[in-house]
Amino acid sequence: MYKLEFEKLTIYEVESVHKSLLEWCEKGDKELILDLGNVNTIDIAAIQLLIAAQKTCEKKSTEF
Repeated sequence: MYKLEFEKLTIYEVESVHKSLLEWCEKGDKELILDLGNVNTIDIAAIQLLIAAQKTCEKKSTEF
């Protein structure tokens, strides 16, 4: 299981989140949890990243 939690998820955070997701991909975990319960700000760059993460999980048969 790989868990990420955020308060803000905007273009300014996307790079570090992307880096974390790449690390997760290298580990080969079978479950990815993105806790968005505390997110109070999100933008289109973050939404694009989430969609890309979901597609990556589908290709790896990983629960998202």
